[in-house]
Amino acid sequence: MRIVVTGASGFLAPFVIGKLKSMGGDVVAVSRSRGSGFSSVSSYGDTPDGDVLVHLAQDNDRARVNTQPSSYAENAVAEMETLASRYARVIYASSASLYGDRGLSPRKEDDPVIAGDTYARIKIGCEEVVLAHGCGVAVRLANLFGPGQSENTVLSTILGQVSKSGPLVVRDDTPVRDFLWVEDAADCLVQMATGAPTGIFNVGSGIGTSVRELALQALDVLGQGDRAVVAAASAERLSILVLDIQRTLAAWPWQPVVSVRDGLKRLLLVRGLKNS
Repeated sequence: MRIVVTGASGFLAPFVIGKLKSMGGDVVAVSRSRGSGFSSVSSYGDTPDGDVLVHLAQDNDRARVNTQPSSYAENAVAEMETLASRYARVIYASSASLYGDRGLSPRKEDDPVIAGDTYARIKIGCEEVVLAHGCGVAVRLANLFGPGQSENTVLSTILGQVSKSGPLVVRDDTPVRDFLWVEDAADCLVQMATGAPTGIFNVGSGIGTSVRELALQALDVLGQGDRAVVAAASAERLSILVLDIQRTLAAWPWQPVVSVRDGLKRLLLVRGLKNS
């Protein structure tokens, strides 16, 4: 079985590719960037043929995507149409953010989604294509963290301050999110690529962690528990997004292994900071 993985130069794909290769898989890594170890294409419509496609290449910078013209969304969905028609199985990286952030209970795959902007319309449109394809999986990913993560995240803001003194400042400490270690996500995607179930599946930890808790845990593992966490501003409403992962746990022999605290320890070690 030949498995094609797009987004090879991104955050998640290298972990998926590495795990597939460690299993002895026939893996083709693809990126629009140029580099060693993967095939470079000018358009993902030119992705090499194979049996399974793991499509991780779409831009996850929501703000940047939302500055694009309407044709950008149309082209992304059309590209997904082209890709889905060429593979026996497709694993598509969607986003848990489609649920919005006003649900107090963990969100299930059958809950309504919100097509409120260009980013969401692309994700929903591509999900529909993959599901219509009949042998696909739309993966609604939680907030992934790990080595190589974007610097444009609340966790990166926190980690950027742990080596400094004084209060640790975040914009808003109240939002609650589902954080998942990137290698745990990669393990799940590998099982999805090599398995049989189809449909929409949430991939997260199933545990909510507030921005404040995240900051306090980072300080605690460094032995800086006496430092204050200060919010520059507070939202007027609760912002909560946690995933119900029971459908995913029932479909595959997978479960998250790395806790937020253990993940923070690993990230701090990568950054050369001691932790306890």
